[in-house]
Amino acid sequence: MSWVTKLKDATAAKTVRFWANRYRKQYGIMLDLKLDSRQRSVQAEVLPKGETVTITFSAQYRLLPEPGGGTLLTLSDIHSSREWLDLLLHAVTPRGVTIPLPSPYGHLLHVAL
Repeated sequence: MSWVTKLKDATAAKTVRFWANRYRKQYGIMLDLKLDSRQRSVQAEVLPKGETVTITFSAQYRLLPEPGGGTLLTLSDIHSSREWLDLLLHAVTPRGVTIPLPSPYGHLLHVAL
């Protein structure tokens, strides 16, 4: 992987982490996020609200533009570092999850990745 790709992935990861910690902080804090744009994979370390131990999530991702200018982030093949949560994720979201991203963040990710 070239240094340009690594830099783009790191910048995009910081953007997503900022968005998650700003708009979803009621659920906890995202401590780390790694993106691999070539593999279209993501790995996040999260400290859920009220917990003392982090949980690691991994998934494959796709970015889909919306007609109104927004972006949809689609996560599939989602896994968790907790067995019970992994089983729950596969039962509740067998086809993955789609998350609408606010236009400035979604647009930046679409350009970067």
